Amino acid sequence: MDKELETFLAEGMKRYKKAANVMVTFGKEIEKQLREVLDNQKAKGWGKFHPKKDVIAKSTHYWSEYPLLNAKLDGEIKGESVRVYIAVNWYQSEIDYPFYAAWFEPREPYVVSMEQFEWKPEFEFDMEKLIFYPKPNHFNLKKDFKTLLGELVRFLSEA
Repeated sequence: MDKELETFLAEGMKRYKKAANVMVTFGKEIEKQLREVLDNQKAKGWGKFHPKKDVIAKSTHYWSEYPLLNAKLDGEIKGESVRVYIAVNWYQSEIDYPFYAAWFEPREPYVVSMEQFEWKPEFEFDMEKLIFYPKPNHFNLKKDFKTLLGELVRFLSEA
């Protein structure tokens, strides 16, 4: 084993427990804030999306190998079951800072109308999800996600 790798592993053995704790704590706090944003939007209304009354926004875990944190909310659009996801995505980001995204599951019924919708200039639709690129020097997760969800609700109200 080369000397640099050996040094890296030796240092990692001393720091792994603390690093893992930091990663888990960070992830839980981001997920908590995402759930709060979804819950606040639920109180304001979603246009044609109607969240199930007793459903709490949940998260899925892809963090360690695929750095993405998300929250999801189940509901209906025109009587059809749908799940809304919002995510902080480092995995597909081309820079170290993540982009924020929102999408529906299933996606297929909404893709064509989302492709044709006139999104505001600060948003992008990439054939499967609505994307918002926050400013890395102005961190405000809740504000940025309110902006993202506002645009998603505008789509749900107008499309």
